[in-house]
Amino acid sequence: MLQLPEIIFQTIEQGKNAYEKVLQEQGSLQYVQVTLDCAQLSDPDWTLKTPGMDINLWEQVKHIDQQPCLYYFEIDEMPSAQVLEHYRLFRADPLFAHRASPTLKKYPPTHKNVLYVGKVKKHIAGRLKQHVGHYHVGATAGLQLVCWAKPLCLKLRMHIFAFPEEMRDFVDPLELHFARSLTPLIGKH
Repeated sequence: MLQLPEIIFQTIEQGKNAYEKVLQEQGSLQYVQVTLDCAQLSDPDWTLKTPGMDINLWEQVKHIDQQPCLYYFEIDEMPSAQVLEHYRLFRADPLFAHRASPTLKKYPPTHKNVLYVGKVKKHIAGRLKQHVGHYHVGATAGLQLVCWAKPLCLKLRMHIFAFPEEMRDFVDPLELHFARSLTPLIGKH
């Protein structure tokens, strides 16, 4: 059995190697930008166990679906304070109490236009489906855009950074640093 210090140093070394690979092979990091016009989102049918995903969204992310990803949603053409107010109303609405969503911050940075920062170790398409609000399990937290951003006609840009497989276990610290740098309106960071 490995000694505790040896385990931690091996883990740090693995992370260092994964980060160095991305830095040295910059082509291994992929960037995808997805435009979301929330007014165009289809209404969900939460009675279906596997509701479909908008084919246009799937086409834009299917080539990175198996990769670990870091992403953020950027608000386009609307004051952040107005977006936040609609999100607060959604969170308080008993009609949507069964839909889990990211937490509200005590002092949100309404001068910023970043709505949310997140990461996935795999299946960015599934995570996008949860954020859109089409996932049938309401207990799985997501932005639930179809519930509150659709009537607002909110336009968003989702910026996705897809990493090589070796980064799967090392995207968590990047998410934390990314969120601290971007200071999103909502979410745990």
